[in-house]
Amino acid sequence: MEQKQEKKIMNLNSLGSKNWLIHILFNRQEYKECIQLIDSVEKESKEKSEFLLFMKGLIYRIEGKISESLELFKQCHILSPNNIECQKEIGKALYLLGKHNSAIEVYNAAAQVAPSDWQIHYGKALCLFLMRNNEECIKSAHKALNMHKHELM
Repeated sequence: MEQKQEKKIMNLNSLGSKNWLIHILFNRQEYKECIQLIDSVEKESKEKSEFLLFMKGLIYRIEGKISESLELFKQCHILSPNNIECQKEIGKALYLLGKHNSAIEVYNAAAQVAPSDWQIHYGKALCLFLMRNNEECIKSAHKALNMHKHELM
């Protein structure tokens, strides 16, 4: 019985137990403190963490560090190739960097995995709009709207 309690205490002190605090700091928009905590946890950890990379990528994008954000989301995608959220974030970063063709490629790959994710089609429509490909833009926008009719875009 004592060994189980010791294991519980050790688990509470593990690096993953700080994820909740990172999440709270992010939601409070305390980005500087959040990055400091993420950096601290990364130094203590021996392995890359998908969660830490993802959160840091979101903060960097918010701060306007789009290229750095993209690199973090790419690392996140390498760790978890089936995580559709990482792919969508890569697409958003490429869109923000003006790399619309590359973003469309990412969105198309993501649509293969999650064909009914309206955000994928919406992101693709934004890229197509800026590329002045109106016909395809309208098709993608309609797909997004038909999948999630009551969502404000």
